[in-house]
Order: sequence, then C-alpha cells, then structure tokens
Amino acid sequence: MSVAVKYDLAATLVKVMTNPAEAIEELTNLASKLAADVAEMDKATTDDTGEKVNALESKYGKDEDGAKSAESFLRADDGVFDSIVDYINEDPGRTFHVLNAVQDLLVKYLRNEAEFFKTELTPKAAKVSRKGEFKADYNEVLGLIRNVAGMAEATGYDPSTSAFLTVDSAGKYKSVLTGFRGTKSVDDGSVTGRYAKVYGCKFVIDGVEVEPGWTIPDIVRLLWTGADRIGKNAKNLTEILDANTEWSKPDFSEATFEVNGHTVVVSSMSSDD
Repeated sequence: MSVAVKYDLAATLVKVMTNPAEAIEELTNLASKLAADVAEMDKATTDDTGEKVNALESKYGKDEDGAKSAESFLRADDGVFDSIVDYINEDPGRTFHVLNAVQDLLVKYLRNEAEFFKTELTPKAAKVSRKGEFKADYNEVLGLIRNVAGMAEATGYDPSTSAFLTVDSAGKYKSVLTGFRGTKSVDDGSVTGRYAKVYGCKFVIDGVEVEPGWTIPDIVRLLWTGADRIGKNAKNLTEILDANTEWSKPDFSEATFEVNGHTVVVSSMSSDD
C-alpha cells in the first residue's frame, strides 16, 4: 500500500501542478506529525531521565514473596529442577545439550513472554511496535516531497522559494526534514522498512477482529503457542502474507487462508474507507 493511498493524499498531489507550494507544505506537515508520533512512542517507554523503563521490573522487582514462590516452584520435590538433574545424571553430553536447549528454548520463551507482558503493563506504549511503521511512512513522505519538488520545478515552480525545501549534495531539492536511518528491528519490538507494512492490514483470526492498535506480539500470540511462538516476528507475518495473499498490490482488498489451524482473514486498512 503506497503512503499516498494510506494517508489519502490524492487532493494534495493534485495541487502539485496548480499550487506546488501548498502541496509541499501539506506533505511536510504530515511528515512532521509522523515524526511527532515516533517521539511520543519513545517518550512513553522512558523515564524522566531518558532511561528505558522496564514495566515488569518496576512492578515486580521488589516482590520478594513472588521471587521466593518462583524458586520454590523450581526446587520442589520432583519438580523442574529435580527433573533436569535426574535427566543429566552427571552425563557430560546430556549436561552440554540440556544447557544449550534451556538457553535456546526455555530462556528464549520466557524472554518473549516477559517482553509481551512488559508492553502490556505500559499502556502509553501499547503501540510501541508500530513505531517502525511511522518511521517507514515518514521516510516515504520525504521521498514523495523530493519527487513533488522535481515535478513542480519542471513546470516552472521555483523550489528555492519554499521554506520546506533544501538542496542536497547533487543540487536536487529535498525536504528540510531529516530521514530516519536503519531498517533493523530493535529491542522494543519496532520494525521499519518492508516489514512495517504489516501494520497496513486488518486481521480477523478465527472470526474475531484484532483490535486497532495491535502489535506484532499480539498477532503472534493468536497464531502460535508454546515453543512454536519463539522467534516469531514481523518477518514471519510478511512471509505468510506473501504466500497466501496479494497484499503488496495497490488494489488488494481481502484474502482468507489457514495458518497453524487458525482461519485468518486479512484486509487492507483502506479497503473500507
């Protein structure tokens, strides 16, 4: 889905030929709003000093009874710890492999769960994993501004008269705003680039519509359970969409398919606008 369709920029783009200055200003205002949304998401996950806030640590860090209960659970007779000790039974091979299995399976699973609950406990940051979507949209709008400036200049408009444009090293006009850099996922779950476009879709899973403002972990929890959930992310969702839909086409509206025993209906957010 193009950013022009997503934000209904048809009227703005029509102005390129009749009032390019106003069109460029409107696009700049949209970019500024997207940048503000990203800044708000960053603010929601940090304290007054700018340090990252761990909602789980804040709520449960001093819960001594909870810590003792968890340890008792692990150390209970014939419990988890005893089962592991009995299994390895001073066998160096089993010890080595169980150590790796615990790190690759149990620890990863617990970290995934903790990350999900950390986000759930931070209401203001409920959409933090959508930050990458806004970053990607922001960068696309800046690219659109560059294109619009070039088109307008070709029709006789003087871009140097716009306070919203500057010149790059190649002498071409571009937005005065600076683009976001990088396309990697980061530790707060946000994604940028192609994977962020997953947020341009609505999901209905087993007949239940996923609420607006969903995050990648929300969808993951509905499609996978237990160890199968480990490591699932936006990349997995885009691969599923690629295999089962034509979601990347501008005229995509809806598709229904099965995933891991679940019936999934995916539609474009713009299909019912």
